[in-house]
Amino acid sequence: MQTAVNELLSLGKLPDSRHTDADTVRLFQEAIGRIRRPVSDEDARALVGCFGPDGCFGLAWELVHAVETSPSWPLADALKGNDGQWTALLRERCSL
Repeated sequence: MQTAVNELLSLGKLPDSRHTDADTVRLFQEAIGRIRRPVSDEDARALVGCFGPDGCFGLAWELVHAVETSPSWPLADALKGNDGQWTALLRERCSL
């Protein structure tokens, strides 16, 4: 797994944009920006768990695009058991 993905995982899920501050958003933005694409299947599985409750100022879209670069995407097992609007969007985009 990429070091950058591990760094993002250590920050937790993307924060709710209504209850966060600019410094926290910047930390997530920088971590996401360090992720090399295409991501591995392992990275994609991990990134699916990083979505928060909303778009977090566009950062959720960055995760969507990173996940979709996985060579074996769509990964049905990565989408199982992960509820939320962003996982639903990933399912819809790959027709799973």
